[in-house]
Amino acid sequence: MRVVRGDCPALVAQLQEQTLGLMPWCSQRAETIKDTSHSWVGYVEIDGTPVCLKVFRAQGPLQQFAARLGRHRALRSFAAAGHLLKADLPVPQPIACLQVGADMLLVTERLPEGEDLLALWQSQGEQLPAMIWREAGVLLGQLHRAGFVHGDCKWSNIYRAQDSHYLLDLEAVARVGAGAALQFRDVARFVLNAEDMGASQRILLAFLSAYASEVDSTIDEVSAATLGYLKRLRLRHERKYGKRGHILLQG
Repeated sequence: MRVVRGDCPALVAQLQEQTLGLMPWCSQRAETIKDTSHSWVGYVEIDGTPVCLKVFRAQGPLQQFAARLGRHRALRSFAAAGHLLKADLPVPQPIACLQVGADMLLVTERLPEGEDLLALWQSQGEQLPAMIWREAGVLLGQLHRAGFVHGDCKWSNIYRAQDSHYLLDLEAVARVGAGAALQFRDVARFVLNAEDMGASQRILLAFLSAYASEVDSTIDEVSAATLGYLKRLRLRHERKYGKRGHILLQG
C-alpha cells in the first residue's frame, strides 16, 4: 500500500494492520452505500471522524498504467475537488488517495445526512418543491461560470443536505472556460434524467430558468445550445434501455 495523494495516517495504520484484504475490511468496518463491479462506496469512522471511502476496483493493466501516469479516476476526482473548492463550489473535501494492491481508494469527508436528487425524486416525485430544481440550476450555473464542466451531471451526482446542494463523482470534471459549448452537455445530461423519470415541464422550467439566469442567458438560448447534445444522449440512452419517459425539450 502507498499514499498517492493527501494523507490519512489513522486509516493507513488500520489498513496496514488488517489481514483481511481491502474489500473484506471495508465490508466489515464500513456502512456500504453502493457496490458495483467497478466501485464500492461506504461510510466509516476513523478515530471518531466520519469519512467516505470509494474503492475503484482494478479493471486491468490499462487502469494501473493510468494510475502510474496520475490519470486514474480516483486521482482525477481528488484533483478536481481541490480545484472546485478553490472556486468556492460545494464538493466533498478530499483527504487522501491510497493505492491498495491493485485497487485505488479515495477518501473524502462525509457530507451531512441527505440524499441525491434521484433518490429524492424516487421518494417524493412531483411533490418536491420547485426550489430544489432551481437550486440545482444555480449550482450548475456556478460551476460553468467558474469555467468547469462536470462531465456526468445526472441527478444521482447532485446531493442535497441541510438545504444545500453538492456535486459528487468528480472524475470527469474538466476546466474548459466559461461559456464553452461543452458545458451544455451537462445541461443535456440533467434534462435527459428529467425526461427518463417522466418529470413535468414545471421541473424543467424551474431548473432551466435558474441556470439561464446564473449564466446571464435566456431559457431559449440555453435550450437551443443544449438540444444537439440532448438528441445524441437520447439516442444512446434508447439503444441501451429502450424507450422510456417522455420528451420535455422540443426542437
